[in-house]
Amino acid sequence: MPPFSKKEAEKLALEYFGIHATASPLPSYADLNFLLKTKSGKKYVLKIYKPGEEKEQLEAQNEMLLHLEKHLPQLTFPRIIKNKNGENTTLLKSKKNGQRLLRLLTWVEGRMLVNVNPHSPRLLKNLGQSIGHLCNGLRGFDHPAAHRYFEWDTAQAAWTERFFHFIKNKEKRALAEHFYGLSIKNALPKLPALRHSVLHNDANDFNVLVNADPENPAVSGIIDFGDIVHSATVNELAIAIAYAVQRKNDPLTAAAQIVAGTHEIFPLEEQELELLYHLIAARLLISLTSAAINISKNPGNEYLKVSQQPGWDLLEKWKAVPAALAHFTFRQACGFEA
Repeated sequence: MPPFSKKEAEKLALEYFGIHATASPLPSYADLNFLLKTKSGKKYVLKIYKPGEEKEQLEAQNEMLLHLEKHLPQLTFPRIIKNKNGENTTLLKSKKNGQRLLRLLTWVEGRMLVNVNPHSPRLLKNLGQSIGHLCNGLRGFDHPAAHRYFEWDTAQAAWTERFFHFIKNKEKRALAEHFYGLSIKNALPKLPALRHSVLHNDANDFNVLVNADPENPAVSGIIDFGDIVHSATVNELAIAIAYAVQRKNDPLTAAAQIVAGTHEIFPLEEQELELLYHLIAARLLISLTSAAINISKNPGNEYLKVSQQPGWDLLEKWKAVPAALAHFTFRQACGFEA
């Protein structure tokens, strides 16, 4: 039984925001999300955060959204709805659920990239362009709360090794150990020399939205700003690639199409391209190790096991790609001389 029912979500929307709406639950990794629909057709997302959520982190997300609203007209993002007191974040006090923080955001229309088929070369390049626009849009943005230790920061992926024992399949564990030795130990120490900025940090195929055009689909928006962190800027691209090229027969070619799009909007640097192959692997290791830990806590959850298989399949294909070939391919995609 969730701590907040649909009726309670509707009551919160009315009490704090003056909005009469019908609520329905949305899937969420850690917090509670409800889709609110009004009789006039307006849609919102009510976000109820887990106990102990730091207000400073939510304020950082708010500031990033407000910054992008001004500096990135090419894409659509959630917009903040202030409460009756004119606040972006609401403190909710309840005898039943204790103290929690609450936010209301506009609903962003679009199809999740994971549900769009096929991923044409044109769409993959457009995804890269969108990542380039995102990197450009976040230039000059900073917030103290983004400078943090965060396990989903690709630059901090070294923590995964301590938890490889949760990967019960020997072949998969050996694959993780291979990329720890090849990519994490060798590449991550070089990251301080690269450009850094505050990142969205989670442009996966569930958070990237695509318009409804059946002939020429294009990225229309990005959602879920809960993972923002200050890190190497190229990690924004590495994360998008790590998810977008799953289920692809030729992930290197698909990755190069995304790289070409990003470079067109946000020119990539030589050393960023040199490390990109390894950063993609590092992000996959974070995702797959986190999933293995969750599976150990929920051994009967078959969905967790099945949903991670495309990531393992990609990591196996990635191993068959020499890092030097990936580097050459990415440089070629950017038009650099051989």
